[in-house]
Amino acid sequence: MKTKIARQLLATIAAAAIVGCGGGDSGGGRGDSGASGGPPRLPPPFISGLSYSPTAVQANSGGGQVTVHGSISFSNAGDGGASVTIAVLDQGGATVATNTTPIANGSTSATAAAQVNVNTAVAGNYTIRVTLRDLAGRDSNTLTGSFRVATALWFPEPAMPTPRQSFAVAASGTRIYVIGGELAGMGTPGRESALVEVFDTVTETWRASGPPMPTARKSAAAAAVGDAIYVIGGASLAAPGGLTTVEAFYPAAAVWLPLSPMPTPRSGAAVAVLNDQICVFGGKSGGIEVATTECYNPDWDMWFDPMPSMPTARYSLGAGVIGEAVYAVGGAAAASATGYVGTAERFNVNETWGTVAPMPTLRENAGVAAVGGLLYVIGGDNALAAALDTVEAFDPVQGAWTGKTPVPVPLASVGAVSIGTAIYVFAPFNSFGYVPADDPL
Repeated sequence: MKTKIARQLLATIAAAAIVGCGGGDSGGGRGDSGASGGPPRLPPPFISGLSYSPTAVQANSGGGQVTVHGSISFSNAGDGGASVTIAVLDQGGATVATNTTPIANGSTSATAAAQVNVNTAVAGNYTIRVTLRDLAGRDSNTLTGSFRVATALWFPEPAMPTPRQSFAVAASGTRIYVIGGELAGMGTPGRESALVEVFDTVTETWRASGPPMPTARKSAAAAAVGDAIYVIGGASLAAPGGLTTVEAFYPAAAVWLPLSPMPTPRSGAAVAVLNDQICVFGGKSGGIEVATTECYNPDWDMWFDPMPSMPTARYSLGAGVIGEAVYAVGGAAAASATGYVGTAERFNVNETWGTVAPMPTLRENAGVAAVGGLLYVIGGDNALAAALDTVEAFDPVQGAWTGKTPVPVPLASVGAVSIGTAIYVFAPFNSFGYVPADDPL
């Protein structure tokens, strides 16, 4: 990934809405008495519940400003809080900047703000540190949180050497394989391809093309298991209703091998690897969208007995794995009023289906990848736009979708794959990388 250092980034860190619940006198005492019978000693102030947003900002060479809104609660502050101090520490623990703001009227329930100007911030991880001092001059405990100054959220990568759409994409190690597809500028529908082009995420370059697939095709599904990449189904001008073809590519040996065909011919299906089994969902067979689910064991070169079908038949959908479940999202379906769906359905490891919250944006041909326990859906197309820049993430714990920073240009016919903490996105004429953890949204 490219490292882009922000040379003059102005960041304003604000801790806002500091809401307290201070204690007061109650009967005969507010703490332990001293040994000489003097006034009772109060416990030091206590702060809790630090929260702030965003947790990351994007560095840029031209400088800029961001406000981080935060809140804490405080108690045991004697006759009231006097001030709140907020500091920013760099990766080595050195204080980059600090500022102290009085709490109005020394109240035990107050709203205050503290601002810190960071004049030069190098991209990386920082720490936010917050403390409170009461009117008796006693300091509270310290709360800390992480804050990230990120390089560009979406960083451009070299476009694939041969523009095409409806390709398959899979990752093996640090390399990404873009396989087959429909060649651009070759008529409508375009001619299918057997090309294999390889992107190296370490050098950020396209390597010499791998040997072509034995079977040229478009709208196939691809998945990596072990030391092989499996390409399944698809369509061609000679077989527009769908193919059953399964071929495996072994990068180390640079060879292709034919394998047992998929029971149902189809194209535009989604694929996911669940417990080392390759499962294929939906697609279009004989010109009709299907809900078929079929799973394949690479070790045995065997397709299992029919699995329960998806609740919703559709094609040009995407899928990703989180934990022990596959989430199949989006796609196209003739039964939909617009022809597109935001449907999201979960296939569990126990081979049952369930429905989760639908994706806010109806679309097909989007890139789908999972990172950090979230499922990201990127680009695609629908009835309103031939290409979308929309990025949405699904959190299975919360059961909800949130919008993320859009991709820089609208993308259609998108392939996406995750490697480590990054997602790589490919479209016919554009390629991008994205680190979800850096996204402030």
